Amino acid sequence: MRTNEIFTLESRELNEGKKVAFIAGGVNRGIDKSNLKAKMKSIVECGQLMELVVVDGEDVVKDGLSLKDPVSGLPIDSSKANNYLVIIEGQHRYRAIMELREKDAKNKKKYEDAMKKWQDNGSNEKDKPEEFTPKAPKQIMAKYPLNNEILIQTLISEMNNTSVKWEKGDFARQACAAYPNNEVLKFIVKYMDIQHQRTKKGEVDDMLPNGGFKLTTLSKYLIYSSKINELVLAETCKYGEDVLENKMGDEPNKLVKRAEVILKAGLDAGFTYRFLAKGFFIDWIVEKNNLGIQYTELLERLNNVNGEVVDSIMREAQKHNFMEQLNRIG
Repeated sequence: MRTNEIFTLESRELNEGKKVAFIAGGVNRGIDKSNLKAKMKSIVECGQLMELVVVDGEDVVKDGLSLKDPVSGLPIDSSKANNYLVIIEGQHRYRAIMELREKDAKNKKKYEDAMKKWQDNGSNEKDKPEEFTPKAPKQIMAKYPLNNEILIQTLISEMNNTSVKWEKGDFARQACAAYPNNEVLKFIVKYMDIQHQRTKKGEVDDMLPNGGFKLTTLSKYLIYSSKINELVLAETCKYGEDVLENKMGDEPNKLVKRAEVILKAGLDAGFTYRFLAKGFFIDWIVEKNNLGIQYTELLERLNNVNGEVVDSIMREAQKHNFMEQLNRIG
């Protein structure tokens, strides 16, 4: 039964058979390992400080979304949604508690084995194993959202935009999950996901950007300005694609193609993804465009630039001199 009171997930499982699920498809952000580790540390030290926010599984399905197992990520049959409570805020806390419980179970078994061995060996007090103390809370506290009149997608976006803010990539991925055929969102997520992987000693550097392309830079590749920002993506999640289209104009797909052409030309000339992600290259194109020089003319000039010049530009270009450096292209 739905109330605004705080309850435990364990009581709902015992009394109503309710299991736990997450929302599938990227509508809510994924589990970040570093965040999960930090939550585990916090819970060990302080316990569960805030309730999870949950909704009924059938309401998730009514809003056109689907469910997945919170650990394996496997899909859950929508016809069984009424058997689930779905966490829309607090996924990291839930997973942290469950991992701590798993560790507790292993440590308890080790303690019991050690106690049995100690007793078998004569129960010498100085050799007695240290008492086992569980780290995980016995119960997981949860509540329903106070406002049950708005879409679940909006609830998720609003809670994360007005409390603990998501990274820009989280909003981009949520918007892309909601509108998977939107070419602009696919472009943004694609280049945000081009990220440097740490290399071992002796391995070749992949020359990809740390953390992927920034939203500000991708906005410039698309519309020659930084107007596609975090707020635009958050409002796209809440209100629909029209929010994004207002920034893109009448032919967004053409702008995506233009951005891809610019990036490919830069790569073909020898610039690395890491350099293109810094923004100097697109800033140069935008500045030239403001002077009446079309990007097509600039890209033609790239055909005649040699590798030594490109390498030199990548080494020397900084915020204060990138125009001077890139003007060496011709």
